[in-house]
Amino acid sequence: TLPVAMGQPFVLKPALGPVPDHPVRTLADVDRLAAEPDPERYRHIRDLLHLVRAELDGALPVLIFAGAPFTTAAYCINTGKDMAATRRFAAEQPRVWEALLERLMTATVGFLKTLIREGADAYQLFDSWAGMLDVEEYSRWAQPRHKAIFAAVNEAPRILFVKECPYLDAMASSGADVVSLGVRHDLATARRDYPQLVFQGNVDEELLRTGTPEQVTAATKACVAAGCGRRHIINLSHGVDRETPVANFEAYIRAVQGR
Repeated sequence: TLPVAMGQPFVLKPALGPVPDHPVRTLADVDRLAAEPDPERYRHIRDLLHLVRAELDGALPVLIFAGAPFTTAAYCINTGKDMAATRRFAAEQPRVWEALLERLMTATVGFLKTLIREGADAYQLFDSWAGMLDVEEYSRWAQPRHKAIFAAVNEAPRILFVKECPYLDAMASSGADVVSLGVRHDLATARRDYPQLVFQGNVDEELLRTGTPEQVTAATKACVAAGCGRRHIINLSHGVDRETPVANFEAYIRAVQGR
């Protein structure tokens, strides 16, 4: 949504996901992207936010999300989760790469602030592919933008999601109030080591896809127990795969609810 509002059209292609009409290749391509896009360019998101708030009528908080600059930039240059291609672009076009990250960071701040002003109760910053970076790359391309966005947009609770990120210490020091855990981290240990944070996760979504309802129930109950009923938002380690059996998801929900 945000890159489109900035002037970067995308097409959703089967098996490929979002593909840019005109991938960013030069500084001129970066310059044509609006750093502060008019909120009318994402009016449909704002209207949806208002509709959901009205329907809920205060019964539940409304969360929004935004792609973090690194992952969004990877889509803008049409490399997606191909880290070798992303690294190659960054090495061959370092000025373009850094300018794109900065432009996306600025736009993300404005986007989130607008939606919070219009009623969002909290937000989640998604950096799906940053967990595949090495520690030096993460400290250059991902973490500085996480910190900057969380520092600039502090009017609502802040959630950081980096898919299966090995760098929990870096995530914990990002300025987020809530950190999403993948399956590589132990929830009880994370809660002990970072008592100031709320953690989200970390039932394995692959187990929901391939396991039995009994296995899903056991894993979910173990996750709830590790969370100790506080400073923990029960969730999956990532999204729900389209191949997930309905019976497994029902088992997950029942276990979360204690039924």
